[in-house]
Amino acid sequence: MAGRSSSPFAGRSWYDFALEYLDVRWRQTAAKTRCEDNDGLCALTLAMIRGRTLRPDEELLRRALRRRAFVVPRPADREVPGDERMALRWVARATRPVDDLLDPEVMKGVIQSLSVRADGSAVPGSTQRYCKKALVNAVGCAFGGGGAGEDLVPEIRWQVPADDEEVDP
Repeated sequence: MAGRSSSPFAGRSWYDFALEYLDVRWRQTAAKTRCEDNDGLCALTLAMIRGRTLRPDEELLRRALRRRAFVVPRPADREVPGDERMALRWVARATRPVDDLLDPEVMKGVIQSLSVRADGSAVPGSTQRYCKKALVNAVGCAFGGGGAGEDLVPEIRWQVPADDEEVDP
């Protein structure tokens, strides 16, 4: 991935980019897709955090991102509970720059975090699929639109497992 052209979002944090990206996508997507985008952007944002210093509780981070950050329209700052507001401010400071996704090691780390839970268990294939879709679409938007996301993400092998769904007869 090295040697690719710089993003128009060079120097901007992933979180700032993700908020802008969601604003652009929101009106043109169906409700189910919005929900998947929300989940995918939450997972990607947590994967793009570079520091652990003073990290808020994982459940608080997920709740704040899911309910307050990755929805349109976003609630006014005064409507967000204090703990969630502080968590979102921490995320805004702690996420990597968008351009870091051009580094194969960063991309591998992001993909790894999207496929394995904190406890070491595998993330279900259906969840990995929409996280991968969110990653490919966001990377495509950040680095030139079109098929750019398809070009960048497959360079790092990511096999999404098939879901093992049991059907109750």
